[in-house]
Amino acid sequence: MNAIRSFLFASLTSGCLGSADDIDIALHEEAVGAGVVVNECSAGTGGFIELYNPGAAAVDLAGDASSCWYVDDTAGGGVSKRITDAVVSHAAGSTTCADVARPATCGLVGPGERVWVSYSYVNRTSPDQCRLLTAPLAGGVCGAQSDVGVGGATSATALGQCFGRRPDGGSWEAAEIACTPGGGSNGCAVGGACTDGDACTTGETLDAGCVCGAGAPVDCDDANACTSDSCDSATGCGHGNVADGTACGASSECSGGICVPVGGGASIVDGAENRIRLLGTVVGPDGAFEGEVLVEGTQITCVAASCADAPGAAGATVIDTQGILFPGMIDAHNHGLFDVFDESDWTPSKLYGNHNQWTNEARYHDLVDAKQWLTGEEAASPVDYKCEMDKWGEMKALVAGTTSMVVAPGTSRACFASLIRSIDVSQNDLGFDRIQTSISVPTNSGAQSVCNNFASGSTDAYVVHVAEGVDATAKNEFTTLSGRAGGCLLAPQTTIVHGTALGEAEFETMANAEMSLVWSPRSNDFLYGGTTRIDLAVAAGVQKIALAPDWSIGGSANLLDELRFAQGVDETDLGGLLGSQRLVDMVTIDAARTLGLDGILGSIEVGKRADLVVVAGDAAAPYDALIAATPATVRLVIVDGRVLYGDSALSAAGPADPGCESETFSGAEKFLCIAEASAVNLFDQTYEEIRATLDLAFSNYDADFMTPETAFSPIAALVP
Repeated sequence: MNAIRSFLFASLTSGCLGSADDIDIALHEEAVGAGVVVNECSAGTGGFIELYNPGAAAVDLAGDASSCWYVDDTAGGGVSKRITDAVVSHAAGSTTCADVARPATCGLVGPGERVWVSYSYVNRTSPDQCRLLTAPLAGGVCGAQSDVGVGGATSATALGQCFGRRPDGGSWEAAEIACTPGGGSNGCAVGGACTDGDACTTGETLDAGCVCGAGAPVDCDDANACTSDSCDSATGCGHGNVADGTACGASSECSGGICVPVGGGASIVDGAENRIRLLGTVVGPDGAFEGEVLVEGTQITCVAASCADAPGAAGATVIDTQGILFPGMIDAHNHGLFDVFDESDWTPSKLYGNHNQWTNEARYHDLVDAKQWLTGEEAASPVDYKCEMDKWGEMKALVAGTTSMVVAPGTSRACFASLIRSIDVSQNDLGFDRIQTSISVPTNSGAQSVCNNFASGSTDAYVVHVAEGVDATAKNEFTTLSGRAGGCLLAPQTTIVHGTALGEAEFETMANAEMSLVWSPRSNDFLYGGTTRIDLAVAAGVQKIALAPDWSIGGSANLLDELRFAQGVDETDLGGLLGSQRLVDMVTIDAARTLGLDGILGSIEVGKRADLVVVAGDAAAPYDALIAATPATVRLVIVDGRVLYGDSALSAAGPADPGCESETFSGAEKFLCIAEASAVNLFDQTYEEIRATLDLAFSNYDADFMTPETAFSPIAALVP
């Protein structure tokens, strides 16, 4: 190539070529003419882009004195990655780099060689591209990048899928191919496994013509008599609920997709409002058993096979739940004041590398302006609906079995004392608040202040956003955090929210310091096309990992939805590493541990606060039953000893003053106890009053500031 450059330079100086641009074009064609192509690429955070040189001469993409070379995804997508002698992987046994005394990761591609570059921006849930780019290099500065045109499109639906040419250097395939970075061959071995793009078939193989087929139908039977099983070629198996009341066994019928005893089975003997004896399958710290739980006031006072003889049982309200009792779920990370919105109000225009990027989108700015105006945080705003917006977020959590939530409200209000626990403010009904939150890495002085609070005992948990994203900018936040105030934040009290960009080394540091992690996979996937490497965190020994939705804008509407999304990630990407029980622990006892509250919340034990949720389902598989639950199948929710939500048949257990409301969610008749007897601090607002207030507030805002096309009305549904 150097000889060609010399010829081109001589030609330019003698007038044979018209300009330096001609040299750029000629050098571009030199590399392209040599046949370097994007041969294969993989989607997601662990992805790569493979380059193939079918020519007879080596091509140097890192040592080109006149051009810079890059790998990239679609135009405007992730950040392009320059090819240097530090980023290119060669197959084991390759001598390409050693032969010219270059590093083993050199950018020289030998004849017939396949090399690959790690690249994490290729979308895992939407169409994208894998490209090779070039740019003129002058004075050590790379100019404008342009697409060489030797890449191809992807259509991934899951992390780690590969797309590329078959055979090597041949036509780009529309369907997924097997991943073979730097080795093997993309040529189709007859009988080799492949995917035909039909989600309703499995076990496809390649024939002699490289055609993928001969797959068997996917078995969509979920062994649930209360669902109707079907398959869509694009989305795969689906399981719609059959009509409630459909017979599903002896003296059993379907309700919300679950087989339950006729009439739901739950019954109540009304007694003292502040003492409740619950019968059912109890999921305790050591597993599930048939038994009882006695609640007296705000405390759990008995957990046993029978609590009938306990001193407080006489005259108590007795509820035979015919269901499964869990500790109330704990949402360790939610921007609760944003939960009046959802992704219909804003969806990012593309996937991003870190959290500093998507916040610049104009529509997102509109959404934040609306939120600030409606909460009264905008100085010019004459309105203040912060209490109603907080309650809406708490009600979305309540009906899904969540009893505590990190709301991150900024400035708290006295009205936050109603409904579920706004666990990170003083109005959490615990009598103390030792949780600090931060949406960014603190300054050095801020870090020292937090560590002083650790030492004094005034902070048990510091919940801080770190490494949200998938690029180096996001990852470097952990390095910054580690260096603040002499590294004092590397402590058991520190809980990292997201950690999406972190790798093995960072997770080992966290494990050694006994730090915690909060995982929000659906939100991560929505914004970045990938999520936190929980497998690496677990392997490194990070013990305290919580699961949380982040918010309802691209995150899940509630913790039950987030549990199901996380289970999908676990089964699809992690090989079932976590399992149902650990996932449930991540929203109960492990969530309590990340917040320093496991001594009083997170498990069903005597002496702990009476935060409980009861769901219908198969008692033989209790953890799966919780993950499968919906607001329609949540049978009862108790917060601090108060019954606030449940099946209409159990409404007598709710507070008599001022009483409860009847609502229908997904066809299920429910009661909802939102208002309190006191009128101070808006405690007496009902569900219907809160909804009407917010509906009117949004309508007025849209009329004043938005157009019909950009309106934010209506508010996000309580139950999607």
